[in-house]
Amino acid sequence: MSAGHLSLPDVSDAPRLRRHAAVAFLDVVGYSRLMGADEDATLRRWDAMRAQIEPRVGRWGGRVVDRAGDALFVEFPEPLAAVRWAVEVQAAQARAAAEQPPMQLRIAVHLGDVIDGYEGQIHGDGVNIA
Repeated sequence: MSAGHLSLPDVSDAPRLRRHAAVAFLDVVGYSRLMGADEDATLRRWDAMRAQIEPRVGRWGGRVVDRAGDALFVEFPEPLAAVRWAVEVQAAQARAAAEQPPMQLRIAVHLGDVIDGYEGQIHGDGVNIA
């Protein structure tokens, strides 16, 4: 290995272990349109929503795998926990909608095989479907 270059292990021949997991993907409906209309207000609202959503993940035994803009990618050990989390999040958002026009959420949940990757990431068709 030369100085300044990181060498990753050769895993091309290593067997990929698969496991069952419930994968959830959450995003805000029309986020680009909302950002176009008022970036500051949209960001404030999304930050406030995320502050309510993310702690609920751990309560149901899940973990946030990744965040991107208005999206959360979450893994749960079982499908019932993922669905209960999604229902709880939607109910909390319905209560908050009485205070201001709602930001609609889209939540997809899928049960399937995943492959563990580096640094806690997961991969596979089960991820892609969600």
